[in-house]
Amino acid sequence: MIKIVNDVNRFVDAQYECNLVPGCHWDFYSQGICTNNSLIPERVKATVTLPCLGLYSNKTFSEHDVIKQFKDLLVNEIPSLEKTMLKLRIIEDSTLIGRQIQIVLQGRVTSPSVSEIWWDIQQLIEDRQNVSVNGTRYQIVGHPVAYQQFTNMYIALTLDRLNADSLIQDHPLDGREEITQAVIEVAKSYLRPQIVKSIRDIKFSMDEVTFSVDSSYDNSIDLRSEYDILQKAVTNGQVNVTIFDQTYDVKYVFFIGSFDHICPRSCDEGTQSTCSIITGCDWSNTGKCLSDVVFPERKIINVVFPCIDIRKLTDPERNQLLSKTTQYITQYLKTKTLSTVVTSVHYQKDNPNHIFIDLQATSRSPPLSDLYKDTEQWLKDKKLEILLNNYTLLGRSTNDFTSISVALEFLNINFTELSIYKRMDWMKEISRRLQLILSDGVSIDNEWFTLNYSIFDIKSSNNLSHHIDLDKDLEKIQTFINLGGLTFHSQSNPVTPHNVLMNGNIDCSICNLTTQICKMERKCFWQGKWDVKFCNAVNNPDKFTYEVLLPCNQTQTLTLDEKKESEIVLYNKILQLLHPAGQNIINSVHIHQERVMIELQTSPLYPYLERYAEMLQQQVDFRTGFNFGPSNKTTDLVPRHMEDFTNAEITLNFRSIDFDAIVNSGLASYSQISALFNRKINVFMLGEIVQSYQVRTIEKDFIRFSLKKRYDSHIVLSREITKLKHLVDAGVFDVDINYIRPVTATRMSVLGTFDELCDNLAGQITGPVINTLPTVASNVSIHQIPIAMIPVPTILVLYNRSTANIPNLQTVINTMYVDACFIEMKKSPLAMESFSWNTCSFKTPVKENTMKTERSDPDHIGPVQWTIIGVGGIFILALALWAIQGIHEMSKKSKSKESAPQNCSIEDTE
Repeated sequence: MIKIVNDVNRFVDAQYECNLVPGCHWDFYSQGICTNNSLIPERVKATVTLPCLGLYSNKTFSEHDVIKQFKDLLVNEIPSLEKTMLKLRIIEDSTLIGRQIQIVLQGRVTSPSVSEIWWDIQQLIEDRQNVSVNGTRYQIVGHPVAYQQFTNMYIALTLDRLNADSLIQDHPLDGREEITQAVIEVAKSYLRPQIVKSIRDIKFSMDEVTFSVDSSYDNSIDLRSEYDILQKAVTNGQVNVTIFDQTYDVKYVFFIGSFDHICPRSCDEGTQSTCSIITGCDWSNTGKCLSDVVFPERKIINVVFPCIDIRKLTDPERNQLLSKTTQYITQYLKTKTLSTVVTSVHYQKDNPNHIFIDLQATSRSPPLSDLYKDTEQWLKDKKLEILLNNYTLLGRSTNDFTSISVALEFLNINFTELSIYKRMDWMKEISRRLQLILSDGVSIDNEWFTLNYSIFDIKSSNNLSHHIDLDKDLEKIQTFINLGGLTFHSQSNPVTPHNVLMNGNIDCSICNLTTQICKMERKCFWQGKWDVKFCNAVNNPDKFTYEVLLPCNQTQTLTLDEKKESEIVLYNKILQLLHPAGQNIINSVHIHQERVMIELQTSPLYPYLERYAEMLQQQVDFRTGFNFGPSNKTTDLVPRHMEDFTNAEITLNFRSIDFDAIVNSGLASYSQISALFNRKINVFMLGEIVQSYQVRTIEKDFIRFSLKKRYDSHIVLSREITKLKHLVDAGVFDVDINYIRPVTATRMSVLGTFDELCDNLAGQITGPVINTLPTVASNVSIHQIPIAMIPVPTILVLYNRSTANIPNLQTVINTMYVDACFIEMKKSPLAMESFSWNTCSFKTPVKENTMKTERSDPDHIGPVQWTIIGVGGIFILALALWAIQGIHEMSKKSKSKESAPQNCSIEDTE
């Protein structure tokens, strides 16, 4: 380069000479420089943006260092810039974020054009995107970013009446998720889908819920415009949030804009006032802004070691058990999160084989519900094994239930006030409905009632090879209840469970230890709560006296000592039958003359009164061979249920009918009516019972007939009679008589006895036989049969209504001090050979002609006034003869104007 100054003539010469030099040019822009790369009139002035430079107040920088670093970056990547770059300087614009670097490029003769060089710079910026200044990297962008172009927005909602801290304590597993979903639902209503997808960092404290959204700076979406839509809706009172079915109005909203999308900050840059708006950061209780802080929600995992009593361990053994449990649990959780979530491991003296592990949620851990479920599953998979004193202890989850005790709280009913049999009906119906929706292999067990609660266990079969999650079946029950599956109606009032309480149970039988620890694990239910202490501190007041009959006076020959011995024998049998609850629930066992009374009172550990009653009903029965008695007796006492009578006399009343009038008019005979009725019941009753059918009386508007079974038959006669009762109650039992409209039975009454049984026992027991006669009215069930005692008649009086009446006959019989049965002659002629003394009725079907009131042979019997048939030996026969004489004398006086009877007979049945 040649430079000549201070001489104008020489300047001209120099310019001339310079141009003569090959490759040289006179540079007018450099004030007279002869150069081989002279400036040309081509210049570019441009800027690049460092949006994060100087954006945050806690970041300081040196302009000189920034310029130097940026220049070095450009020159190193584009060497030609050293000749064309004229100037670099930092400028600041109050409308833009960060700083801009102004670049002035000057064209030269031999250098590439400045437009090409600027293109190279732009490409460099796109490829590198940042520059490092003193260890801090700053993003470089080709376009400036205005303050209104937020890439991130922190939005805070103030909810009326919300207490988020309390809510999260009440719902540690799903409270945060519930709030998160509620916020997302609100955002969906007012923000674009692209923005809703970016929601993160949902936080809450007291009545404030905050969240952040983001969008790139060059996105066409304006976050401020999106926010304005939400703010307008809040101002107009149109925004509310629903959390756990509770609605909260949003009464205030505000936002803070930022550029964390292009200028991310680390948590250590945050202060107490700015930490919460830095993406992914929270202010911790240690006074620092951290990326992983402890959340308030906490859940306790209960690990049970069924085969050990921690209280009996030495201090070193106990510490070793706790330490190993902590170690194994922590190692497993590290596979799920790097956060420290185990905050405490301890045991309680009240739970001698439990270890409690506190799980604490953090801002960077998975949801607490996920950690809890994963850990529970890990325990269910039998992964926690601890070696202690050369013995392997298996840790199990207390949620790995072998059964779950469930208490359904009903409205509008008190089960304790119901009879035991009504409760059993409720129990069967609830169990039947639930079994429809439970998983295969899951059953209902241990049902019982107290107050307005129905309590039962759901348990899985031990024979299944696969695991059943009883929690899911519990969810099915809750859903089933919500859908009305357990809604009943009692006295027109809906009865439905409005609350479900549960407690899980673990089977401790895997241990070869005493059952004492297992008993301590069993929680008792009392007044809506589950607790261990109730098992020892509360007396269950539910009582029931189970009563069975000893018909036919089976105990009449027992001495007082034999009776006491029989009670002891019976108590021991019941004790064994109700094992293991027997000693805890049997109050007393008493034998009376004609019945046995077994008094039960439940205990907290054995509250299943309905089950025990059902066991007694099924097992204390002659069908199972159950009997008892003193050791020196060859014949044992055999109890019978009150509804298990062997004979029954049934009376059916019909509406608007007179059978006597039908017969007298010739439309049908008594035998035809009887045959019609026989065919009717043959449709639905067992053949053995139908074969015993015998009509006793057909008169006016009622029919009386008898049924029976063998004394040792396993048929339940009352069950067969109930079939008929259901038809009568429904108004659908009718009899079709020719030329007469169908007549419908309207009322039914039953008299049950044990004649067949007593006749069988008569040969085994000396002395008179006393029959117990249950009576069933049409409006009661078989379980509600009342008991009546009647004496056995020893005199049968046959009378003709036209010539005698019962009051006059009874006057004479009363003087004999004997029992009598009065039979009107027109109902049973020629049938004395089939008469039963025990029931004062006929035992076998009579011939057709015996049912007729008209006589086929007038000379066979004659107009009988009354006839006495005696039983019981010579003394009774003498009484009968004396009675006949008295009766005839009275008849002569009362019937002096009538002719004397043509025939009078006396028969001795012996």
